[in-house]
Amino acid sequence: MMKKCFLLLLLAATVLAASCAKDPDNGMVRLTITAFSESTKTTLGEAMGGARAVRWVKGDAIKVFYGNNEADFAIAYASVDGPTTTFTVDVPATTRMLYALYPAITPASFSNGVISVTIPSEQEGRFSSANIAVARSSATNPSFSFKNICGYVLADITDANIHKMTLTAPGQALSGTLPVTLSEGGELSFGAVSNASSTVSALVEAPGKPILALLPGISFSDDVSLKLLNADGDPVSSPSIKKDFILGQGDILNLGQPE
Repeated sequence: MMKKCFLLLLLAATVLAASCAKDPDNGMVRLTITAFSESTKTTLGEAMGGARAVRWVKGDAIKVFYGNNEADFAIAYASVDGPTTTFTVDVPATTRMLYALYPAITPASFSNGVISVTIPSEQEGRFSSANIAVARSSATNPSFSFKNICGYVLADITDANIHKMTLTAPGQALSGTLPVTLSEGGELSFGAVSNASSTVSALVEAPGKPILALLPGISFSDDVSLKLLNADGDPVSSPSIKKDFILGQGDILNLGQPE
């Protein structure tokens, strides 16, 4: 799973095949979308072949934008667990282009093909909310290939006194609102970050493996620090982290068990 000091999150193409039925009374089209592959959803699977498989979970929600602004969207839910699932969504029959965001609860706005996604500075520490991905497709022949936006820092917390972990990188944008543009081929390009913060924190509800989602391209060097805090917000420890590398899209830096 490691590659040059960090783990590569598998983002193989997610192919979506769709069937549709028209409702002449309201001008809507119902798309039944089938999602194949293990690349983009909520549960970390076993590490295989240098990557980590990710599975859909029943009830996973995606937000589908079908117009030119953030008000034109629909929510679709995964029907079953596993590497393959289906979604059903109603969109206007005049829809030409579809844009998708996972998870649907991710703070985001949409305008003329640009999804502005907010990576929060205060996070839940769960992969299910941190695994933020986007996709684009023609509505006439839907085929979504979800692309992950974030890089990740993961730790193995065994001390029950630890309730929060905080990563700080002075002068760098770890979180904030990132405009994301998807090409026809599904490739991503990023605009300027707004409301940036150099600190990101995740809750640690119990011993386990909390995860931090970060804006892509973070450079780890001597001034990047991690603090583990107790319930009162007091430091428990400040473990060292690996230095001198860049955390890109879909990369996971596994810190292991901090000392």
